[in-house]
Amino acid sequence: MKSIVKKIFCTLGVSALFSECFAFNMPLALAADSEYTIRQESAYWDNVDIGGGGMVTGLVFHPKEKGLIYARTDVGGMYRYDIKKDKWIQLFDAFDDEKANFYGVDGMAIDPSNTDIIYAAAGQYEYNGYNGKSDVLKSVDRGKTWTKTNLNKRFGGNQNDRYYGECLAVDPINGNTIYCGTRFDGLYRSTDGAKTWSKVNGITVDGSTDSNGNIKYSGIRSVAIDEKSTRVNGRRSVVYAASDGVGVFKTEDGGISWSKMDGSPRNVKQVYVKNQELYVIANNGMYTDNLENGGLFYYNAKTKEWENITPPGLIRENSDGWLNAKIADVKVMKDSQGQKIIYVAKMQPQTIYMKHGDDDWVVIANNIHPQNVTYDPYMSWRNGDEINNGFMCGMEFNPFPEKSGTAEMWVINGDGIYSQINATKVCGEPLPKFRANVRGIEETCINTIVASPNGKKYVGIMDYSGYLIEDIFDYSRVTRFKKAESFSNIDQINGYMNTISSFDFCEENPDYMAVFTDSSYSSTKYGFVAVSQDGGQTWENKGYQQQANVAMGDVAVSCGLNENGAPVILAVACKISTTDVSVLRSEDWGKTWTECSGLPKNLIQSRYNSSRNLIEPDRVNKDIFYAYSYLEGKFYRSIDGGKTFTETGSITPQIKGRATTVRANPGHEGEVFVSANNKGLYRSQDSGLTFSPMDDITNVEGFAFGAKVPGTENIYSMFLLGKIGGVRGLYRSDDGGSEWILMNDADHGLGCSVMCIEGDRSTYGRVYVGTQGRGVMTAGPAPRDTKAMVSQISTDDTVCGSIVLDGMKQGNNGAKLIGALYNENKSLDKIILYSDITDIEQEVFKFNLGTDEIQGNMMFKCFLWDSTRQYPFMKSGEMTLTGN
Repeated sequence: MKSIVKKIFCTLGVSALFSECFAFNMPLALAADSEYTIRQESAYWDNVDIGGGGMVTGLVFHPKEKGLIYARTDVGGMYRYDIKKDKWIQLFDAFDDEKANFYGVDGMAIDPSNTDIIYAAAGQYEYNGYNGKSDVLKSVDRGKTWTKTNLNKRFGGNQNDRYYGECLAVDPINGNTIYCGTRFDGLYRSTDGAKTWSKVNGITVDGSTDSNGNIKYSGIRSVAIDEKSTRVNGRRSVVYAASDGVGVFKTEDGGISWSKMDGSPRNVKQVYVKNQELYVIANNGMYTDNLENGGLFYYNAKTKEWENITPPGLIRENSDGWLNAKIADVKVMKDSQGQKIIYVAKMQPQTIYMKHGDDDWVVIANNIHPQNVTYDPYMSWRNGDEINNGFMCGMEFNPFPEKSGTAEMWVINGDGIYSQINATKVCGEPLPKFRANVRGIEETCINTIVASPNGKKYVGIMDYSGYLIEDIFDYSRVTRFKKAESFSNIDQINGYMNTISSFDFCEENPDYMAVFTDSSYSSTKYGFVAVSQDGGQTWENKGYQQQANVAMGDVAVSCGLNENGAPVILAVACKISTTDVSVLRSEDWGKTWTECSGLPKNLIQSRYNSSRNLIEPDRVNKDIFYAYSYLEGKFYRSIDGGKTFTETGSITPQIKGRATTVRANPGHEGEVFVSANNKGLYRSQDSGLTFSPMDDITNVEGFAFGAKVPGTENIYSMFLLGKIGGVRGLYRSDDGGSEWILMNDADHGLGCSVMCIEGDRSTYGRVYVGTQGRGVMTAGPAPRDTKAMVSQISTDDTVCGSIVLDGMKQGNNGAKLIGALYNENKSLDKIILYSDITDIEQEVFKFNLGTDEIQGNMMFKCFLWDSTRQYPFMKSGEMTLTGN
């Protein structure tokens, strides 16, 4: 009997694993007296599959090509949707550290007349230290490559009102005409495809400041072109610009002359034009001080009057009596009978209102959270989570809906992107469930990563607790950490930890762990230490002294167990308040804590250093602990299990930096390293008594040990992100630092803000890079004997009971393609499909299900293995089958 596909999920995993990034081993030139050599080696790059986790601030559909969609984020760069793979593709990975500020995208625009052109107003911050590091970028190949247009005005992709817009607009009939709103400098226009820019006269911005000296308003966040206005000088005549704190400006001659519209709301955030009708969102920012004239406004062109049409349930008064609507977005469309439908998205709690014709406003989606969102297979860690995902940022309608006559709504928020297929199916009734559409988007901000020898990975994340990851390329193997049990008077967020800044494990038994986390989103945070004896499945806080206003801290666990069966745990919180903070010690699983003597107070005084391993155990001798005071440049050692510390070697002092860390070698007692940002890397081989700088290493953003080098007894690979011989990159050394292997290439510039790196202790050569907005990136040696990938999985309806894999041919190196059919209990006892493909030459692989009838739901999975079948290089695809 034929099997019918109910739904298909492409989870291709490591697509970049098999691309030939660069296949040469060419030594790089260094100074003549250098003691090091550097060679470049083929490597794969990918993201660890977590899913979403960050704020998507904009979404744009191209009107001429189905599935051509772009998304911008506040700190995580920009993405393009691949409709065939159902996956988002990061477009900024080639940017190096000089372009780090570009990862915050303040606005974007497609060229409606050209499917290949896209613009981005790139600039994460506009502070003085970021001057000259923002620009409008242009791509003529869908974001594969970018060029600066040299507008060189400041943008704030991670600042106030970043979710409003777009501040960029391209004329729909003249792609050479582009408008760009800026936060401080008014409106600019280009008439030659962004080769040159000129400032528009007649538009003003409000640069006034509040009592703290912060600029109150956000400049021109939104520009909208009336696509149905008359043609003038080869372009559309009517364009609107919203100047926050001033009002709405309009041109009727194609952008030559502008004037403020009489009676317009003053604190305008967004202008939106549909069918020659103007809608304005005013004064709805999360951080707006002056709430005058807030709400949704409609401009009646016949009466030339402004009408406040804000949904009644959306408006509230603040303490000063001003109205505050907190509207995220507005969209207008028509139903099949031509009646107008207005949709309004409220920021928080996330709510969508709808007005159908002359009917009253109704709520059609209340709280975009797990109760009405399907998270599987992506973001499965959200299932059962009652957090409402921050706040709504916007919504869009797909110009190419899945079915004719339907309205496919997509929404964006603090977690990612969600879609649902029919927003007009019913009027006045709740919408069907949304689907989390985040595959490929990894925007979490990472504080710390630990990859223990037992193969488990632990990721500590800003705002979203942390995760136990048992398969880095499988969303279903990601578990979010629950709250720590056995504590009192701590209000945790819906049963989950909040921000996690540090993990550590015991070398003797890696399932014995400790974590430093805080408890809530409230203004008074309580930092605490929780312990686990089952590898992070459950946590307990047995008696750590909670400290108010602490969100970050550091923990260290001794490499061995004491006679009582517990390791020694050291913990130190970040100093935020005026109270001095000491390093504390416990030897009874956190039940009691005492102060470590000999260490300075307030060891951590910067949030960015709180997750950088400033306290560290020796990885061989359980009685030795290390500590580094980065403000003093002093190193301390304990040889009595952390009870007392003595100052030992001195290191050049470092200012408050982002990359200070202490790391002990898992293979050698007493060998310990200190990375000191732009002061380089220091090594001690006598338990910290003396240190010497490692030559040619001039900057260290991260340092870690990985797995044991094959063929050696106790040599562990080392990873370094920084500059060696003046060349910035991600490096690996397999011989203690005599030779360094450059792992990144021109396609992976690592311009995203890197918070930490970690070597995989169970998989040789693999490293993890924790970023501030790009999630966890991973890299490793390219496979030597497998260069195939499966790019799509589908069914062939003409062949009864068969599954077809559309493959990308990349070689014939003895790979094995194996398929398996699982029952509902995820057991392999139903049907096993196997195909031994020793020479992968064809582009289509067909697995026959055989004559057995499929009963109930079954899961087909396909795996690509190396020639020995010892290591599955990727899970190439999966689909759900339903028997009938």
